[in-house]
Amino acid sequence: MLMEFPSSSQLDIELIYSKWINYNVDIDYIVIIRGFGDEEFKAEFTLTRDNIGSFWRLSSGKTPEICDQLSSEQVVNSFVKLMKGVILGRNEQLIGDLFLDSFVFYGCKTNYQKAEAIQLLLSLPATMRFTISSSQLISDSQITFTVKIGEIGSNEIISEVHLYRDSMIMSHWKLSSGAVKNCGQVSEKRSVEDSDYGFGPYF
Repeated sequence: MLMEFPSSSQLDIELIYSKWINYNVDIDYIVIIRGFGDEEFKAEFTLTRDNIGSFWRLSSGKTPEICDQLSSEQVVNSFVKLMKGVILGRNEQLIGDLFLDSFVFYGCKTNYQKAEAIQLLLSLPATMRFTISSSQLISDSQITFTVKIGEIGSNEIISEVHLYRDSMIMSHWKLSSGAVKNCGQVSEKRSVEDSDYGFGPYF
């Protein structure tokens, strides 16, 4: 198909999402492709390599059909409600089931793997609030959302979080990655009076 594509055509490919999978051996990514006719479309691909350091190869691709039965907002609200309940229950096994094994959270001072993220959630006080400010359905298997995390009367950590679900093998959405987005504001507040911020031990 690529060999038949006219060399005079203006093909444009824009990367909109990428995620390490399978312990940094494979990559899933989504692009918007323009130039095949008048309409642009999304395509999802997987890059694979035999081991770290070897050549990357395309192993699969598809044009995802996004499911409209549930909006991203409904999925995220349901997930965060479940997460809050599980955290309050202090059940480490149930909390772990909310994460992919490859999960990484990129904090301001350090990064957290799955096991460390679980312990972080277990250490949060019951007064900690999670407020969703936006969400986006990236594909039928991926959702990104922004959440504000903070105790009553404190400033808030703003994080971008990614959910993933392979409907063929997974019964529910799981956290695939996350990152603090307002590290500059967090550092500034800490430098003034860290004890009042409420996040000194956490991020």
